[in-house]
Amino acid sequence: MFISNRHGSIQKAVAKIFLRAIYGACVWHVEKNMKNKFKSKSAISIFNEAARAYKISEFTTKFSELERSFPHVHKFLMDVGIERWARALFHGDRYNIMTNNLIEALNTMLKKVREYPLLLLLTAIMEKMYEWFNDRHRMADNLTSLLRPEYEKILRDWWSIASTLVVVRINENEWIIQGNECDTMVDLLLKTCTCKQFDLEKLSYVHTVKAASIIGADRFMIVAWYFTARRFGSVLMRSPYIMSHRKRIGKFLKMLLE
Repeated sequence: MFISNRHGSIQKAVAKIFLRAIYGACVWHVEKNMKNKFKSKSAISIFNEAARAYKISEFTTKFSELERSFPHVHKFLMDVGIERWARALFHGDRYNIMTNNLIEALNTMLKKVREYPLLLLLTAIMEKMYEWFNDRHRMADNLTSLLRPEYEKILRDWWSIASTLVVVRINENEWIIQGNECDTMVDLLLKTCTCKQFDLEKLSYVHTVKAASIIGADRFMIVAWYFTARRFGSVLMRSPYIMSHRKRIGKFLKMLLE
């Protein structure tokens, strides 16, 4: 999955090199374009609600409201491609990544070296990746929890809300969770919830945390495997090597620019 500012050259490079990757639009950049084109705070507010909706029905309600009130904005967003920016309609796993803030932070960090010749710039980027890889390798070696600490904190925060919810048993796998603004149905076998937040982000939400606690399951394990500390460590098992050979870098650039 790639999330970017919709620049044509980025889309072209992703399509050419990462053949199985799904390309999405950064919601912040779409919003910025809307501000420049339409200057409507109301339209932007509705857009953000539609973009971040988990359920298709919620998205449809907001997007229909946008079409009625701001048809020119609606057309612009249709031209962007709703599957690019709408979480509920994204073709693949977007998790909770709606913007390209990580890349913007990387751009800021590389502000000085961006003035280097291209080969030196690539080398500087790879050296920084090597440094980060080693930092995370050391972090993985010291992990003793089931999940990475930041995800365990999220689930603990959800538990403080989940403890106030009411549960109705359907069968050993399906549960109706009442409260927290709406009633939802959780299927622990299929790992789904009708609120769709768990389905799309792949990390337990208050409803699945509550259902897991009722049957005595570990709420930290009702998550996708890539949130686990074990997976984090396995990704870092192989060491990266800096490509310092100019010929190999040159071949990469030629392929990218063709």
